[in-house]
Amino acid sequence: MDLLYEEAGPPGFGLPAALATAYGGDLGFISPCVYANFVTSLDGVVALGPEYPSSGSAISGREPADRFVIELAPL
Repeated sequence: MDLLYEEAGPPGFGLPAALATAYGGDLGFISPCVYANFVTSLDGVVALGPEYPSSGSAISGREPADRFVIELAPL
């Protein structure tokens, strides 16, 4: 993951150490904000088609770390 821009001092969610290492630090959002979060396959696929109503689960393999990050939302 590449951080493109972040203002100094955003609130943090207190990510578990392994995720904080993977993401280069804590994760937080300043309110109000707009953010997007999705999983993608190695070749860039984000949806499998209408016959797969839950493409994200199929693409991510229901990995706990992916599911944790997808479920993060500002309070």
